[in-house]
Amino acid sequence: MRNWKSKFLKALKEDPEFAAEVRALLLSEDLLNLPPKFDRMEKKVDRIEYKVDKLEERQTRLEERQDRLEKKVDKLVEEVAGLKQDVDILKKDVDTLKKDVDTLKKDVDTLKKDVDTLKKDVDILKKDVDILKKDVDILKKDVAYLKGSDRERWYRDRAHAVFGRIILKGKPFEEKAAEILWDAYKRGQISKEERDEVLSSDLLWSGERDGKFVVLVVEGSFTISQDDVERAKKRAEILRKLGILAIPVVGGVEIGKDVKLDDVVCIVDGKFDDEEFEKLFLKLSQSK
Repeated sequence: MRNWKSKFLKALKEDPEFAAEVRALLLSEDLLNLPPKFDRMEKKVDRIEYKVDKLEERQTRLEERQDRLEKKVDKLVEEVAGLKQDVDILKKDVDTLKKDVDTLKKDVDTLKKDVDTLKKDVDILKKDVDILKKDVDILKKDVAYLKGSDRERWYRDRAHAVFGRIILKGKPFEEKAAEILWDAYKRGQISKEERDEVLSSDLLWSGERDGKFVVLVVEGSFTISQDDVERAKKRAEILRKLGILAIPVVGGVEIGKDVKLDDVVCIVDGKFDDEEFEKLFLKLSQSK
């Protein structure tokens, strides 16, 4: 019996075909097919394990990415929270700015009204200034006229004292001059305008100088101007046309700017230059 078992086991071990036949007899077809199926199953399990390993690796990377993302999200949340605070502050600042703008608008409106009022006041002031300028001009003319009249009266009242240092036997010449001028006008020696020009003189004062009859044609003003000089010279020249030794004289308190005193006697505050008068007297005497 033992020999038989031994031989049987030995044959199974040594004879593959015999072993296969024995298995076919002992095992069903399904059991015989299990080893190949297990092989395929094992391969599938290996592939599944491989995929699971890959999935685990991927899951690990995803978890790491998720951690990083969560950190970023947390940081973003903090930043958003800070941004919200900034937005709140900005809103408050905007509200304050709106109030300031409203206040500024009101101030601008008030300023516009003030400017309009100021413009009206300026217009009124301009008109007042224009009126004042006209009044000042009139006042200046009046003052100049009064000063001039005062100087004319001053020279008339002090004619003997002032002109007595220039000519002798001095006396007013207006009445005699009127007769001479009217006669000359009728004779056609002078025009009506020339007659009236001489008679408009501030003062005509006659006398003698070195035995010669002399007439001083005087223009008196507070401030001696070029117009005074030209009037005196023109009126004296008209009398000289009629054979009268007429010397132009201007008198005043002061001499105006840029006034040329050629061929005229200038008396300032009752004083004059004797030498200048003598030169003009000789010049006009020789040309007469």
